[in-house]
Amino acid sequence: MSYSVSEAGASELAGKGECYARAAEQLKSGTRQDRLHHSLELNEIHLALKRTGTLVYWTPETEIRSRNDLTTAGYWKYYDAVVVVRIAGHDCRFALEYERTPKAACQYLSVRQRISRKCQSLTFCT
Repeated sequence: MSYSVSEAGASELAGKGECYARAAEQLKSGTRQDRLHHSLELNEIHLALKRTGTLVYWTPETEIRSRNDLTTAGYWKYYDAVVVVRIAGHDCRFALEYERTPKAACQYLSVRQRISRKCQSLTFCT
């Protein structure tokens, strides 16, 4: 599947409440294509979950950033999404971090340890 949006289209979406949380300087940087592909691939994950009928709720990064920056009820980091899926009659909630390219093993271990410490007391399925 292929997507594209013009500057005018992006402005129209922003005017209707769809926003892109990156600073204008970042949009002009050399990694713009990487960010665009990352966003489009996250969109594919979102749509795939919707098609399976398991998706209950999808909280996008823009909402997570707003909660973290503007309230005390935020998350401990800027996740790509927080997702609720219904599996075997149970709603399961998880934070989604999508990586387009692999990181070094030590980086994954560090992230895993931080998440484990933070989430030991949380219940993810209700």
